[in-house]
Amino acid sequence: VIEVSPLFSDFTFKGRSVASVFRFIAQWDQYVQLAKEAGVDKAFPVSTLQGLRLLYTDRLILIRQIKTLRNLVREGNKMNHCVATYAGECIGGQTSIWSMRQISATGKMKHLLTIEIETASHKVIEVRGKNNRLPKKREEEWLAAWVVQNKEMCY
Repeated sequence: VIEVSPLFSDFTFKGRSVASVFRFIAQWDQYVQLAKEAGVDKAFPVSTLQGLRLLYTDRLILIRQIKTLRNLVREGNKMNHCVATYAGECIGGQTSIWSMRQISATGKMKHLLTIEIETASHKVIEVRGKNNRLPKKREEEWLAAWVVQNKEMCY
């Protein structure tokens, strides 16, 4: 028996349409299937790349590796894209997934981008924002700063 910790612990039916409940069920089914295949708390190989911590005006910009299946699924749900389907590649060490976030002076965190890095070449393969949007100019600049910081990376 595989036990799956609550991924959506704050879920409520209040204010949801039938269609949104079915979308939630589909996401949950995908998560459970991945958990069965990989193990929900199994850690991904840790990249040799360094994350980014950059102060920009009154905001802190962070880029951090996503290191567990649970957090990969959360990232996909938060950003409304399919990054969770990369779990096999993350577990196998072929790719690493990174999250760019912004923390305001008041402490509010906002997810900006999800970044895929090919492990062997340290090449940036894919970068997407919420709903698969392309990076904004300022986000591209922060991404470029991260690449410069990690000399072995290419973009």
